[in-house]
Amino acid sequence: MSDSTSKTAVPSAQQSNPDNADNEIKQALGYCRKALVSIGLFSFVINMLMLTGPLFMLQVYDRVLASRSIPTLIALTVLIAGLFGFMGILEVIRSKVLVRIGLKLDSVLTERVFNIWVLQGLLKSAGKKTSPLADLTTVRQFLSGNAPVALFDLPWVPFYLTLVFLLHWTLGLVAVVGALIVFVLALTNELSTRNHLKKGAAHTAAAGSYADQSHRNAETVLAMGMGENVQNLPDVPAIHHSCCWGCLGC
Repeated sequence: MSDSTSKTAVPSAQQSNPDNADNEIKQALGYCRKALVSIGLFSFVINMLMLTGPLFMLQVYDRVLASRSIPTLIALTVLIAGLFGFMGILEVIRSKVLVRIGLKLDSVLTERVFNIWVLQGLLKSAGKKTSPLADLTTVRQFLSGNAPVALFDLPWVPFYLTLVFLLHWTLGLVAVVGALIVFVLALTNELSTRNHLKKGAAHTAAAGSYADQSHRNAETVLAMGMGENVQNLPDVPAIHHSCCWGCLGC
């Protein structure tokens, strides 16, 4: 019975291709299309409200200081406080919607990913085995984090730079130079840490695989009195040592 099951399961794995996987991911994201559109609308309103602080200062210098009107200052302060509070509420809603998108994607793809994981165990492809469940968790955490927020806010950078240039061209140049400096620093940080992070992730995966194998074979290891030898295997501390120093960039 098990042989027939394996024979029917293996061809299904061989027939699957990356195009089908891409279509499944696109279909899963299609379920979240309305939520993604709402994220875009929230980002539009939030970025408009980001102008609240500069407009408040312009009004203070133009109206309050010139007229020395305390009621005008109080009215502007109350208005600005309300706008900032509204922006904070929109930020919270946007974060919750992103979390829902991640959970929706996870619920749609979990069954498919779990079947792939089980099939990998059936094929016994040890050593070349990936972890699709961990990959799905990484995708869900990415969609639920701050990275999508930055992607939705990125198109507004030229808009803000244009506004600064409209105020004065020297202020615009200062803003552009500052943006370039931030971009160069971020790119340098990415290029300088990429290899170390990859090595650290590889060492962490190797250490986790070794610990998992030791856990699965615990009965045999303990019965043969190999517990101390397995624990003190030279490769294990070397893995952790190189992982820690590799992540630090040393």
